[in-house]
Amino acid sequence: MSKKNIDEVAKAMDLIEVNTHALIEDLKQDILMSMYRVESGKKLTDFERNLNKKIEKLYSEWNNGAEFYYDPYKKNLSMFLMGPPGQGKTTTFKVAGAEVAEALGLNFIINPDDNYKPSENDFLFVSLECSGENSAITFGGMPAKVEETGPNGEKIVYMTKVPSKRMAVLSHVAGGVLLLDDFSNAAPNVQNVALSLTDEKRFQGLSFKHTLIGLTGNLGSVDGTHTTKNSSALSSRVKLV
Repeated sequence: MSKKNIDEVAKAMDLIEVNTHALIEDLKQDILMSMYRVESGKKLTDFERNLNKKIEKLYSEWNNGAEFYYDPYKKNLSMFLMGPPGQGKTTTFKVAGAEVAEALGLNFIINPDDNYKPSENDFLFVSLECSGENSAITFGGMPAKVEETGPNGEKIVYMTKVPSKRMAVLSHVAGGVLLLDDFSNAAPNVQNVALSLTDEKRFQGLSFKHTLIGLTGNLGSVDGTHTTKNSSALSSRVKLV
């Protein structure tokens, strides 16, 4: 694998070569924006107001005293890091999340297990493997039978799908990073599902409005990996780096 070949592919894909340290700093800013709360139908809790104050203060410290400004109409695009294996793409997201969590005084938790109980003082880093057959289950959900009572007391039975707990708990904590790892190897139907995640921060009734969505991917044959083609719809909804 030659650097020349990698550079040529990156240029053809309009990828931006960035310094890892600078990228981490950019991601930290994106995470702060994603965690900020705005009132929409219900008042903020004391915890949420205090968290906002911490975010505003931290943003100012990290930006030479600049005043924090949140634009509710501006989309915080997901970051899609592409490059050869072993270049620290996943670690970059993890480090950014850990540094934000520490600066805000939150518990940094990586891939919580099934016994985990969410807390508003937690910051979660959840990494989902997108390649292989398991990705279809992860994003499609596991089948489950639901029984409800109708308006006249009748029994209603239907099938639904239950998303993984790691995804479900993200809406019950202070903030987090949801990383779609090895996304370039995801099946086309999984990439289509990701459109609502990257564009609207929702999935199967779950909201990820206070979570940064990130993606990683390889470059394909030039670095010895197999990849599927990213859809143009997805590419237009993320920041390719």
